[in-house]
Amino acid sequence: MPRKSKTAMEEGFMKSFWAECAEIEDEYHRVVVLSAVPTTQKGVWSFQLSASALTADENGSIRNDKLSQRYPNSTSMTLAGFLWSMARRLCDQVADLEDQRPKA
Repeated sequence: MPRKSKTAMEEGFMKSFWAECAEIEDEYHRVVVLSAVPTTQKGVWSFQLSASALTADENGSIRNDKLSQRYPNSTSMTLAGFLWSMARRLCDQVADLEDQRPKA
């Protein structure tokens, strides 16, 4: 079987990134936002991925979970792979926090 092209691999990572964000939005009723800001280091970006609740909790506060990382960093992956990895970690973080919440 021939090896996947780099374009096909990037496309796969982007689809997986999208799927992780969709899971956060659908399962946990959050809005996912990705932001990228250039740092003072040439060629380095600071990415933030956040998941904000659509409704307030019993205390009236809106839950906002976020994850920030710089790219490129010590991992040797593509940008699409990096974004997917961030979304996966954020999804795990949101799931863990939701599991810890007291059930109504």
